[in-house]
Amino acid sequence: MFIFLKQIIFIFLLFTSNSTQASSFEEGLNFSQNGDFKNAFIKWLPVAKQGNRDAQFQIGLMYSYSNGVKQDYLEAIKWHTLAGNNGNRTAQLFLGDLYFDGENVPQNFVEAKKWYSLSANLGDEDALIALGRIYEKGLGVSIDKAYSYMWFNIASQNGCDVGVEESDRLRKTLKLSELKQSKQLMELCTIKNYKNC
Repeated sequence: MFIFLKQIIFIFLLFTSNSTQASSFEEGLNFSQNGDFKNAFIKWLPVAKQGNRDAQFQIGLMYSYSNGVKQDYLEAIKWHTLAGNNGNRTAQLFLGDLYFDGENVPQNFVEAKKWYSLSANLGDEDALIALGRIYEKGLGVSIDKAYSYMWFNIASQNGCDVGVEESDRLRKTLKLSELKQSKQLMELCTIKNYKNC
């Protein structure tokens, strides 16, 4: 009986905690949309510290662009990394872009690929295109046009216009063996539900 009561209390606390987090995040969003970044920060920081990935991403943006707080790129990277590690695909894409461009961090194509891959696993079209370009140009990886074509094709199949354009462009330059290899990669990736391709 006591164990059952503890389980009920735990579920109640979990539910009310998530409800409070959602409420604070929404309040912060309202403040932010009205340009009141200081109050948005006040609402988001506690829930970000509790692990809310969306609040973590927003805190990172605030530090990146000096919205309501003093600009601090190290603090921004810290919060974006927390959000990305917690599964925020926009944070993952953002980190991929930072490392790809070397913006406020040392340029690192391997790290960019890591973040783009995580975001692509969650279906982000921009990350799919970025991976296609990384493999086409051999940035931090060996040049692999079949793999590049696969990423562009996945983006294309998801309705991404850039994916259609890039896959059409690249297809014209591929050897028959590369097209066959790309088809096999695509089939394997489809079986894996586009995760860890």
